[in-house]
Amino acid sequence: PRDHGPSVSSTGSTVIERPRPPVAFPDVPVGQALKTPAFWLVTIAANLRMIGYSVLLVHFVPVLVWKGLSEQAAANLIGLWSLLIVPSSLITGVLGDLWDKRLLLSFGMLLGAAVFFSLALVSQPAYVYLSVLMLSVFDNLGVLNSSLLGDYFGRRSFASNDSSRRNRG
Repeated sequence: PRDHGPSVSSTGSTVIERPRPPVAFPDVPVGQALKTPAFWLVTIAANLRMIGYSVLLVHFVPVLVWKGLSEQAAANLIGLWSLLIVPSSLITGVLGDLWDKRLLLSFGMLLGAAVFFSLALVSQPAYVYLSVLMLSVFDNLGVLNSSLLGDYFGRRSFASNDSSRRNRG
C-alpha cells in the first residue's frame, strides 16, 4: 500500500491521509541524546531565552515606569501579560503542530529580541502595550522546545530527555 496520499477504504470512499514528517532520531535513550549536538543546541538556546526573559520579568515594572507608566499601570500590564499567556500557549502549540517548530522558535526568538531592544528605544504608550502582547508569544516558546525534543529523540525517553534539558541550564 501507499505510504501517503489518498486511498480507498473498504466502503469505497476516498480517504485522504496527511503525510507525517519523518522522525530524525526515533526513540533515542538519554545517554545517546546527551551526545548529540541537536540536544545541546536546543538546551543552550532555551536557556539563553530564559535568561533574557527572566531579566526582563524581574525589571519589567521599573522599565515600564521609565517609559512613563505609573506603577499601578505597570502592575496591570503584568497581569495582562499573565492572562495572555494562556491563549498564546494554545496558539503556539497548534502552530507547532502545523508548521516547522524550528522556524517558529527562530521567529519567536527574533521577535523577543526585537521587543527587548525596542523597549529601550521606544517610549510611546501604545507600543508598550503592543510589546506586552508580543512578549506573551515569546513567553510560550518553551512549549515548542519540549515538543521539538520529542520530534528529534522520540517519545520513549521523552520525559528523561526533557528533564535532562531543563536541568542542564
